[in-house]
Amino acid sequence: KKYVKIILGDNMKNKGFTLVELLAVILILGVIATITVQSVMSAIKTSREKAYERQKEMIEDAARRWSTDNPTMGETEVSISYLQEEGYLNSKSIQDPRDKKEMTGCVKIEYDKGNNQYQYVYQDCETET
Repeated sequence: KKYVKIILGDNMKNKGFTLVELLAVILILGVIATITVQSVMSAIKTSREKAYERQKEMIEDAARRWSTDNPTMGETEVSISYLQEEGYLNSKSIQDPRDKKEMTGCVKIEYDKGNNQYQYVYQDCETET
C-alpha cells in the first residue's frame, strides 16, 4: 500500500477530473476536429476539381476525334449531346463531379494559324451542333 501511495501520491483521495481539466480536453478535441474537417473538405474539393478537369479532357478528346472524322476550317462548337448522339461519348449522362449536375457544355474548336493546329476548349454553352 505504501508503494501505491508513492506512485499515485497522497492526493488521490479525489479520483476525478476537475471541470477545468475537462473543459481543456474538450477544447483541444474541438480544435483537432476543426482542423481535421477543414483538411478533409479541402482534399475533397481538390479531388472534385481534378475529376472535373479529367471530364473536360475526355470531352475535348471526343471533340478531337469528331473533328478528325469531320474536318472543318475555321471556328465551330460541338455540344456534349451531339458528341453523345454521334457515338464519340459513350456515357448517356456526363456529370460535373463538383456539383453532380449534368454537364451540358460544348467544345469550341478553333484553328490556330500561327501554330498550324486546332485548339479544343470546353466551355459552358447552350449551342447545339
